[in-house]
Amino acid sequence: MKKIYTLIAFLFCLGLLSAQITEDFEDMSINTQLSGIGWSPDHITAEIVANPFSGSQGNVLQVTTANYNAAPVLEITLEAGTTLSDYNSLQFQGYFASGDIGWKTIYVEAYPSVPTGQFANDENVRLGEWERAKGESSGWEAIDIPINQNDTYSETLSGTIYIAFGISANGTMSDNPAAEDAVWYADDITLSPDVSTFTKTIKADAEISTAPGNVTIASKSGSNIAIYSLSGAKVFNQDNAGGNISVNVAPGLYIVVVDNTTTKVVVQ
Repeated sequence: MKKIYTLIAFLFCLGLLSAQITEDFEDMSINTQLSGIGWSPDHITAEIVANPFSGSQGNVLQVTTANYNAAPVLEITLEAGTTLSDYNSLQFQGYFASGDIGWKTIYVEAYPSVPTGQFANDENVRLGEWERAKGESSGWEAIDIPINQNDTYSETLSGTIYIAFGISANGTMSDNPAAEDAVWYADDITLSPDVSTFTKTIKADAEISTAPGNVTIASKSGSNIAIYSLSGAKVFNQDNAGGNISVNVAPGLYIVVVDNTTTKVVVQ
């Protein structure tokens, strides 16, 4: 399974590494079968296929469900030193093609091991949900589902975890069989970190606060202060400083160094 790690904060002294994790299926062979969860194994098919829609290329995940409470399951390895509570959204490109796919809630669940049982049937493992208030897709849709990063359950999940996501849809094997199974597609499934989680002061030699477009540093007399952008460029430097220093910066993530103190801050 392909993991693409996009660096959004660089390692500095005892700093933390924050990375988003994306599965784009490009290193999987066509017809590869992924795991699923549901009432019965034959109620869910999760298969890698060539993008079936005109104007698009590459591999995508095709999900076919024949009953409610069925969804695909992805194996994901979190960045070392993090838990699932350090991530705040699951994003993917979705295409809801046919069957009982309209006006549905998209759920996201997580498990410490390969799950069994039914999807969307246990709120204790649910990370988030989002209402998709439309019918069949006319093109790829950008889906962004907030997950509960402060949930105590998420804090227990680290290393390799399992994410189930999707809708609960009627199909040909339900108690009230539909005329056809539900079919939908997903691509570029991304677990995005909460940048503010990685805003940490390693040593409290200064008080640092942010406001829109601004960083303010309150330090002792004689402090050496520097601010770095994500690219490593020094955007501010002052030696033998002290008191309150206000620095205007563009929105983004910055590293503030006061003597031996390193702090990651987010500026809106």
